[in-house]
Amino acid sequence: MKTHHWAELLLLVLLCFSCQNEKGVFYVSPEGNDKAMGTQQAPWKSINHAITQIRKFVSENPGTPIKVYFEEGTYPIQKMIDLNNIQSPITFTAVPGKTVLWTGAVKVNNWKEITDEAILNRLQPEVRKKIKVANLEELGISDCGQLSTNTGRMDLYHNNKRQKMSRWPNNEYAVAGKAMGKTLFKLNSTYKVFAHKEPIWEYTDKRINQWAKEENACVNGYWYWDWAESNQSIIHMDTIKQIITLAEPIHHYGYKDNCRFYGYNLLCEIDIPGEYCIDCTHKLLYWYAPESYNPEQDEVKVSVLDSPYMLSASDMNQFVLDGITLQGGRNTAIKICNGEANQILNCHITSFGQDAMHIDGGKKHQIQGCLLEQFGCSGIKAKGGDRKTLTPAEYLIEDNIIQNFSLFSHTYQPAILIQGVGTTIRNNQMRGSTSSAIRVEANDVLIEYNHFSDLVRESDDQGGLDMFYNYSIRGLVIRYNYWENILGGTDHGAAAIRFDDAISGEKVYGNIFVNCGSKRFGAVQIHGGKDNYVENNLFYKCHASVSFSPWTKEKWNELILAERSVKRIYEEVDINSEVYQSRYPELKESLNAHINVNYINNNLLVGCTKDIIHKSPKEEKMDVQSILKDNVNLKSADKELAYYLQDSVLNSYGLKPIPYSKIGPQENRYKKFVHSK
Repeated sequence: MKTHHWAELLLLVLLCFSCQNEKGVFYVSPEGNDKAMGTQQAPWKSINHAITQIRKFVSENPGTPIKVYFEEGTYPIQKMIDLNNIQSPITFTAVPGKTVLWTGAVKVNNWKEITDEAILNRLQPEVRKKIKVANLEELGISDCGQLSTNTGRMDLYHNNKRQKMSRWPNNEYAVAGKAMGKTLFKLNSTYKVFAHKEPIWEYTDKRINQWAKEENACVNGYWYWDWAESNQSIIHMDTIKQIITLAEPIHHYGYKDNCRFYGYNLLCEIDIPGEYCIDCTHKLLYWYAPESYNPEQDEVKVSVLDSPYMLSASDMNQFVLDGITLQGGRNTAIKICNGEANQILNCHITSFGQDAMHIDGGKKHQIQGCLLEQFGCSGIKAKGGDRKTLTPAEYLIEDNIIQNFSLFSHTYQPAILIQGVGTTIRNNQMRGSTSSAIRVEANDVLIEYNHFSDLVRESDDQGGLDMFYNYSIRGLVIRYNYWENILGGTDHGAAAIRFDDAISGEKVYGNIFVNCGSKRFGAVQIHGGKDNYVENNLFYKCHASVSFSPWTKEKWNELILAERSVKRIYEEVDINSEVYQSRYPELKESLNAHINVNYINNNLLVGCTKDIIHKSPKEEKMDVQSILKDNVNLKSADKELAYYLQDSVLNSYGLKPIPYSKIGPQENRYKKFVHSK
């Protein structure tokens, strides 16, 4: 009996021990229980409960690394996951081989036929029987968000594909009549005609009269410049005079005659599958389902989470998020603020109304192997390092796929916005935008082995990579990237790389440009800058290789010495400081030295429509040939691109090898989601 008693006790001890985690290791499961121990056998259920327990663990075990495994399944996120100020290394990861979804969206499964005759009469006759309606309040949704702003907007998704808010015209822009605001102004000398301050303008198509019955109608427009649009709500329509008045805030650049616009969130304009409209007043959602829609199997969701971020990790070191899918928030997915060596790895971040992530401060943060897609605005916005001292942030953005962004706000919403000093952007794929993929407002940035495609589809005077009006931003190296199908533009055009307004001292080396440039722009466009180097690049079937729009001495002096520019180059940083003149020796020369002189050397042009586009200032002619050297122009592309990429062929034309096989994501589990090069 005594032996039997001790055997039972030993078994009980072993059983208890088996239920304990390795110290600092916890588990969460959709099937778990928040009253459980957080072990693999007894996991917690909710993420926020897990964080509460983690904070308690850290207070009792300071500095002990923590690893949280998430079992397969869907985790509804109803408020921000707050990891701020936890002072221990933490890893959140999916159990290997499992799919883990954090979602701020809710399912819409209460679709009904429309029976209200007044509503049916507002719909176009051919689609009246095809459009369904869902009552959002029945789903617990009382706030539909602001439909004309970048933040807090509710979007609709069918099988994880973003649906299109109903609009007219469906895929193009209409042209307005006269701007009717009473106050005229010009912000600067680039304005050709006066802008009208008040957002009041004529429309010329009588079809638009029907919008007057819409309670939540909005418009998107390029109100003055074709590189700066905005979304605004309609607050009044005069259908007799055919005049629309928009709600504030007014557009910064004002309004002019014949601007481009489209209307959206219009019940009367639902006419193609996938379009929807939100009646915020009555909390109703109208949707024209795609023909493939199967109510028994398909998933239809609306984004509900309205916190600024789904996850916030501020003032943390060595936080790792690995292999998780984040989906369905109205704003931005992730915030990383300060700290050191935080990592977002192998995550799928999709379907957010604003951006994928914001990184603000700290050093050595890494974003690697992720798929980022379907954003109303941008992908990654990263700011770090000290530009005054040129202290680098040492951020690494590598092996990511970033696609289908700027879906709501169409300009100045790139896949990556980098500010500060010292970031490497390597082996990424960026595709699918109305405007740019990268904007650089940083020093000492390396952009290499990336694949860029299908960009600047709509805006004008932009580049796939765009930077502008800061003479102190230097040290950018753009090498061994592949740029393709970057066209568009309405007046000036589109470029793959755009150095605008005195950007100087940058290097473009060993890139491949295919079908890039349009109108007045080549694949590389330089506007007023100097000391830029474009060397050893292959331009294949481009509109032109390089285009210049030089500045006169008068314009150079006017703009480089303008108050805004002086603040940027002498106050925000000091280009006369020892650190700047040591890092960038060309700054030792006078500001007025070598105006417009850039170096275009040892490039191969194959089948380009033009070689160089050069627009000389009216006041003075320039000898553009003085800055060209050893470029080879083959007028006809009689062989495929792969032929010209061979080392021996490049060498025969005086170029060094371009490592094409190393371009694009190398280690990314989501490669199947993008087209091959």
